[in-house]
Amino acid sequence: MAKEDYPIIVKGLKRAGKFFIRSLQDELKEQEHVASGRLIKSFYSDISQQFGNLYLDVVSDLDYMCTVNDGAKMGVDLIIQKMRRDLQKV
Repeated sequence: MAKEDYPIIVKGLKRAGKFFIRSLQDELKEQEHVASGRLIKSFYSDISQQFGNLYLDVVSDLDYMCTVNDGAKMGVDLIIQKMRRDLQKV
């Protein structure tokens, strides 16, 4: 089974992904979490195929989403988080 074999299903999954993203963006606006727009613009959907199944994933920048959700302030906290992430890559 390949994604190309099911264009109608893939089209439906793409529409569902857009719906979920709009819902998440609307919720962020409702909660007034749209300072820079970085998080609201970071959402995207991805359709993948694994083990004979099609999957729809709605993806975003998890670190930044947690920062927004937890209410961390810009500046030193974010710089330290970025440094930690960069060190983990080494």
